[in-house]
Amino acid sequence: MTAAGGTKDMDVIVIDADTAKLLLTTVQLMNQHHPSFLASLDATPQLLKRTAQVVNGLKSTFTFKLPQPNNTVYLYQVEVLDAPWIGANNKILKACVLDLSNTLGGCESGDECQALALKNGTCSVSN
Repeated sequence: MTAAGGTKDMDVIVIDADTAKLLLTTVQLMNQHHPSFLASLDATPQLLKRTAQVVNGLKSTFTFKLPQPNNTVYLYQVEVLDAPWIGANNKILKACVLDLSNTLGGCESGDECQALALKNGTCSVSN
């Protein structure tokens, strides 16, 4: 369990069905908001970093790559709030996308990729 306010790194090896659905929902949202990054929903996300933080609910972050059939790889960073008692059921608070084929050097670790997506990505913020 994560202490209130503390951020904890979570397992990225296993992607359960709910997490996979959430990641693809992020891709779909970014496809709508930023059509220049139109990504296939048939691709399999590669989870690089996942964190959880207890706030007024559970705030989670996910950093993942999504390889495309045309050899492009998109990098995503998403922040999600799960607080059903206030109507926030896996509500996407912020999502960023970055085309790694246009990024010099790319990233290797989850921390590097998260920082790169937040710094250079195209982001959408939920109201």
